[in-house]
Amino acid sequence: MNLAGRLPHRPKVELVQPEQTLLHNGDWVQAYNGLIYHHGIVRLDPCEGLQVIHRSGLAHKDVKSAEVRITDWAGFAGGTRFVERLDPENPLPRGQVVGNALSQVGNRGYDLLFHNCEHFACWCKTGKYVSAQVQGGMILTGTLGTLALMAIGIAATPEP
Repeated sequence: MNLAGRLPHRPKVELVQPEQTLLHNGDWVQAYNGLIYHHGIVRLDPCEGLQVIHRSGLAHKDVKSAEVRITDWAGFAGGTRFVERLDPENPLPRGQVVGNALSQVGNRGYDLLFHNCEHFACWCKTGKYVSAQVQGGMILTGTLGTLALMAIGIAATPEP
């Protein structure tokens, strides 16, 4: 498992509704809950229908019992009407994406910065264990910290 790396760019995003858009095994989807995006991998089961394999946790307000699980669409989307499909460059073959996801079912644990649902979905789809949300937050935090230090430095500089 590649535990480091960056996505070369933000994946292409497409708005989807399961009843109107054909989803495929291995699609990477995200649902916005008003605060964060929750990510998962689509699985089309011949008996169960449309399912999503995802790392539960912050999106389901249940970090202590977080694990990779298979849920129906409603259980994944949590009442969100619209979900987006992400299409990164150079995705793994669909069968391998679903296989990656299924291999982690039951895997427990969650960490917002290092082990979240986006890390999981990105690894399943691309082989890279990264989170654009976390990277974006770290860049924003670093920028704000730098600006704050600059402001402190300017304020503390004595006038000639």
